[in-house]
Amino acid sequence: MQENKSFKQKLKSNSKSLSFMLCFLIATAIWTINALNKEHKSKITIVTNVNVPFSKSSESGKQEIKTSVYLKGRGFDLAKFLFFLKKKDRVVNCTSNNSDKIDLRASIIDFVKSKNASITVEEVTPSFYALQGSMAYSKKVGIKIDYQLNLENLYMQSDKAYCSPDSLLISSAHPIADSITSISMEPLVIKSNGNSVNEEIHFKKMKNIFVEPTPTKLIISIEEATEKTIKVPVTCNQSNRQLKFIPSEITLQFKVPISKFDKITASGFTANAKYSDNGKSKAVIEITKKPEWIDHLIWTPAAVDYFHQNP
Repeated sequence: MQENKSFKQKLKSNSKSLSFMLCFLIATAIWTINALNKEHKSKITIVTNVNVPFSKSSESGKQEIKTSVYLKGRGFDLAKFLFFLKKKDRVVNCTSNNSDKIDLRASIIDFVKSKNASITVEEVTPSFYALQGSMAYSKKVGIKIDYQLNLENLYMQSDKAYCSPDSLLISSAHPIADSITSISMEPLVIKSNGNSVNEEIHFKKMKNIFVEPTPTKLIISIEEATEKTIKVPVTCNQSNRQLKFIPSEITLQFKVPISKFDKITASGFTANAKYSDNGKSKAVIEITKKPEWIDHLIWTPAAVDYFHQNP
C-alpha cells in the first residue's frame, strides 16, 4: 500500500516536470520563430578577387581584398545566407574593365542578390579599389555638412547633425594638398513634420580628386519642443565698481526640446547689463551666454535701473 502511494507521487511529479519541459520547449520555439521573422542586421567578411587587366602592368593579375559587409534582412533569410554559405563560397570575382577605380560594392550587391534577393547590402568597407598605377595618392577626410532645416513650430532640432560614416577616402593621381581636410556635401533643404532626418547625401565634385563611393547619410535628431521660463541674475562686465541692479534678476522665456528641459538651468545663461556714462540710470540687458539647444529666446525687462554701491 505504501509502495503504491509512493509510485503515484513519483508519477505525478514526473508528469509535472514533463509538462513544464514541454511548455518551455514550445515557448522557446515560438520565440525563435518570431525573432527569425523580424528584420535584423549582420556583419560578415566577403573576399573580393579583383581581376586586373594586363594593360595595368604594375598590378596585373588577381588582387585579393577582404571587405566588411553589413547586411539587412529577415532573420530566416540572414540565417540561411550565413549558415549555409560556407566561408570558401563567400568570394566575389570582379574585373576592373580598364577603369582606375573598381566598384567592389556593386559586385558584392550583385553577389548577395544572386544568393538571396530579400537581403539588402547596407554598407561595404572598403567600397572600391584604386589601382595605384594612376591613383597613387589617397587620404581620409572629414565631411563638411551644409543643410537648411524647415520645421513646424511644434518641433526642434535636438542635437548636432552628423554623417555616417563621418569620413571618406579621397584619391588622386597627383599629391593631395594638406589644406584639403574635408569634402563638401551638396547643400540640402530639408522639411520635416517631426520625424528625425536620415537622408543619403551627395558630394560636390573636386578637380582631379575621386571620392570613395560609399553611401553616406546625414542624420539629424528632431523632437517635440516645449516652452520653459527661468529667472537669471543680472551681472555686469563693464565696471570694476560694485553695481546694484533693480530688478536684480530677469525672466527668460524660450523654446527647448523636451529631452533637454531639465538640463537647461539658469547657470547656462549670462544676463549682462550694458550701461553708458551719459547720466542715464538705465542699463540695457544683453544675453552673452546661452545653451546651444534653445530657440525663440525673449527676456523681461529689457533694461534695468542701476546705481553704484558704496565701497
